[in-house]
Amino acid sequence: MKESTHKLMTLDFWRICIANFLLYAAVWMLLPILPAQCYLMGLNTQEISVSFLLFVGGMIGVGPLHAFLGDAFKRKYVLLLFTLAVALCFSGWLIVTAVWEVKLLMMLAGASFGIATTAGITIGIDITQSHRRGVGNRIYAFSGALGLLVGICCLSPLYLLLDFKNLVIISLVLFLLSLVVVTSIYVAFR
Repeated sequence: MKESTHKLMTLDFWRICIANFLLYAAVWMLLPILPAQCYLMGLNTQEISVSFLLFVGGMIGVGPLHAFLGDAFKRKYVLLLFTLAVALCFSGWLIVTAVWEVKLLMMLAGASFGIATTAGITIGIDITQSHRRGVGNRIYAFSGALGLLVGICCLSPLYLLLDFKNLVIISLVLFLLSLVVVTSIYVAFR
């Protein structure tokens, strides 16, 4: 007889999934509306495209750095630090005025998001029983995909009702909730 999934996954595993959901929702509620915000700031299409390429480049470029950080420091602290860094980058949208600031902000946000998501995946694997890692990986990935969908479909449309500043504040609240959830997770140092 098969055991149900919820009996095989620990409370800490479900917490990391919730933190992942909140992180993705916080990021993806703002990313779809940032091009419009950039346009309102006076950036042209090419500058906006380069900014988003820098975000993706930042995410991809940090792979080797994450491997070092994950081995040298407690993974939970790496996740906390870089989730906070993403939150700070997104709060920077309240004060940026120049094109170079937008590009720097996007590159730093992408790099921080890349490390935070990879640290979360690593923690999810660490706290899952070895014989249940396949199921755990699928559940964890689903939590991020669900956060992405909620961010884009439910929270981004708030742009029509609220000003950009309030959306950034809502995003920061989601980041804060993610940080709070991560602090409650026990991860053994390896």
